[in-house]
Amino acid sequence: NDMALMKLIYLAVINISKKWTQPLHNWALTAGQLRIKFGDRMPLDI
Repeated sequence: NDMALMKLIYLAVINISKKWTQPLHNWALTAGQLRIKFGDRMPLDI
């Protein structure tokens, strides 16, 4: 379900963020596309 997907994404981001040294490129564009695709299931404050 949607909540399980959000938890998986959250845990993946937590694990990956330990290796990130630079900000995400084009995150605003990606977040906008996810918002269009998933509507209200993707809050903008993520």
